[in-house]
Amino acid sequence: MRDLGSRNGTQLNGERITTEPLHPGDTILIGQTEIQFIVPGREAVELAGKAQPAEQDQEVRRGLKLKRSGRSNKKKPASDETNRILAIASEHERELHRLAESMPAIAFGEQQLTLINAREKVVHDSGDTLVGEEEAGFEAVRLLRLLLWVCFRIRATDLHMEPKREHCQIRLRVDGMMVDVINLHSTLATKINSVVKILSEIDIAQQRSIQEGHFTVQVPGRRVDYRVSFTPSVFGQKLVIRILDLANAPKYLRDLQLPDWMYRQLNRAAKQDTGMLLVCGPTGSGKTTTLYALLRSLDLQHRNVITIEDPVEYQIEGVTQIPISEQQGNTFSTLLRSVLRQDPDVILVGEIRDSETARIAIQAAITGHLVLSTVHAKDGLGTVFRLLDLGVEPYLIGSGLHLVLTQRLARQLCPKCKDPMRPSPHQSRMLQQLIGSVPTVYRPAGCSACFDTGYSGRRAVFELMVANQELRDVILRDPNMADMRKALEKTLFTSLIDGGHRLVAEGITGFDEVTRIAGVDE
Repeated sequence: MRDLGSRNGTQLNGERITTEPLHPGDTILIGQTEIQFIVPGREAVELAGKAQPAEQDQEVRRGLKLKRSGRSNKKKPASDETNRILAIASEHERELHRLAESMPAIAFGEQQLTLINAREKVVHDSGDTLVGEEEAGFEAVRLLRLLLWVCFRIRATDLHMEPKREHCQIRLRVDGMMVDVINLHSTLATKINSVVKILSEIDIAQQRSIQEGHFTVQVPGRRVDYRVSFTPSVFGQKLVIRILDLANAPKYLRDLQLPDWMYRQLNRAAKQDTGMLLVCGPTGSGKTTTLYALLRSLDLQHRNVITIEDPVEYQIEGVTQIPISEQQGNTFSTLLRSVLRQDPDVILVGEIRDSETARIAIQAAITGHLVLSTVHAKDGLGTVFRLLDLGVEPYLIGSGLHLVLTQRLARQLCPKCKDPMRPSPHQSRMLQQLIGSVPTVYRPAGCSACFDTGYSGRRAVFELMVANQELRDVILRDPNMADMRKALEKTLFTSLIDGGHRLVAEGITGFDEVTRIAGVDE
């Protein structure tokens, strides 16, 4: 919508404009004529029945709107309800600030967060002054910025806003565990949802459907991407924001803190021209981060590297990254066939989840391509049986599979409050067989710096299975667990539990955490 110099001016949602983008539900006033903008193909009745979200949209847009001129807008007197909401918002802000002050300090404050929408347009700069600071719409913007800043300080990976009957519960995923943060007033939570939808270019009028989008935040020194998901629940839409912050993830292979022999094996395998390298583990175990670290270790200038992902989480310079889109028929298997005609040297397949993708990927590994991928399996031996279960012939697995890296993320003990203790006789025997005598181990205690969890940060635990000739023969002949374990005895293979116990001996984590992530060695 653009005003062409009319005498009375043009108003959008009650504000005079020069040029502004239109959104569903916007109201345009030209002279005495009022026009409502409706998305083509949607009935006017549908929007009319959802006037409340449109009104919230207008209020929040006024909070996001930047003050570009030197003149100040007239402040409208606030209603009693608005004053009440503003008082509640101020209390929420104080509570979030108190929480942030107990966490490790970072190099920037909440005022230095710049909000960038899905179209890469700055909608709220860190240095801008906002119009309508007396309105609850601006309070929602400020609370969202404060929540995101708290996430930076706590190193959260996900922000959850869960509507309840009387309030909205805010929880963060920190070190893989959910942590309660604050209970927001429902009205403010609804307005924050509206802010997120506007940033993500999501239809604000829809309240009972699954919606997805993304936006970006610029902070000093880096940009951070946020993946947004709205899902309807009993008391309203639940919002989950995935935080994709590279600063909290290992960047290169050396940063993974692998044992030396594992690092040498992976580094050597990454330089090969053929073969399949798999990373296995449950959701949230860092498989994609490890694959990205492998990619950055490659000679990207002299090798054609193509990835197929769902979705593309981090952009890597020098790599062609392709997102899948099942609505358009672009699945892992169809894109993999197409990519093979793009003269690739290295192919990264985000996940092997069906038989067709598994067969194509391992055939590519045999015919002159280095293939990296992930698979949901318990460990390296389980990965072999998973591929067999997907219908891949044993001779293809024996010929193409080079190594399988199993990993889990163990929480590290908080250095400020970890409590020394003597290991039990059973624990001493386990450590004795692996390392030797360990007189002292540590357990979690809990303090304000770690949310009383006793843990701060995470460390990867690895198990590496390298396919030697004996293992290939077992796979080709009659794969069974006993013979495969016997074949691995001739390699430097160490189990996931052994890797965890080494971290226990070093005082990095505790026995309970190793049992949680790796189970009990029978």
